[in-house]
This record gives sequence, C-alpha cells and structure tokens, in this order.
Amino acid sequence: MDKIFKAILEIGKISFIPSIHLIDIMVGIIVAALIKVIVYTKGKNAKKFRQGKEYGSARWVA
Repeated sequence: MDKIFKAILEIGKISFIPSIHLIDIMVGIIVAALIKVIVYTKGKNAKKFRQGKEYGSARWVA
C-alpha cells in the first residue's frame, strides 16, 4: 500500500516531454509496426461485400 501511495505522489514529477533516446524511438517504431500488421491482417481477413449483391442468408428468405 505504501508503494502505491509513493507512486501516486511521484506522478506530478514525471516529465511528459517526448524522449529522443534511440531505445525509446525503436520501441515506438516497433509498436507502430505491430499495430499496422494487426490492422492489415484484420482487414485482409474481413468478409468481402460485393457491390449490388446481398450478403448472408437474407437473400434466401423470400
């Protein structure tokens, strides 16, 4: 409990200015690339909708 309280008190002392250290920049690039790959694969696996055609079982109803 004491560690949590100390951490809360130190929040005001944290610098929110972006760092230009090489490791920080590399981590940012890796995370951005990972997100891009995830979004790309999600879009690649998405169901394809055809223009002017119904999709799914609704066309078999009537």
